[in-house]
Amino acid sequence: MTLVLSIVMPAYNEEDCIEKVVGNWTDYLKKKFPNEDTTLIVINDGSKDRTGELLTAMAVNNPRLTVINQKNGGHGNAVEMATEKPSNCNRATYFRPIATTNF
Repeated sequence: MTLVLSIVMPAYNEEDCIEKVVGNWTDYLKKKFPNEDTTLIVINDGSKDRTGELLTAMAVNNPRLTVINQKNGGHGNAVEMATEKPSNCNRATYFRPIATTNF
């Protein structure tokens, strides 16, 4: 199946909201595109709290979630890292990063 849509979200120290936000976005993808290959790519940008741990645990049972854990490089670096991930998409690309507070 061809990747249809990737949503990119950098995260830094978001343990208080990351589970809810990821759940909301992946549920949205499942409902809006039930028969399409979609993914939420979350870049854990060196969080000092449990954000990375929570994301890694969620990804085990959520095929629509891709987690990238990296050393802290800042928001721009996290966004740039994410643009490399959905490169297998064979369609036009529209890129707009989202914040964890956007859902």
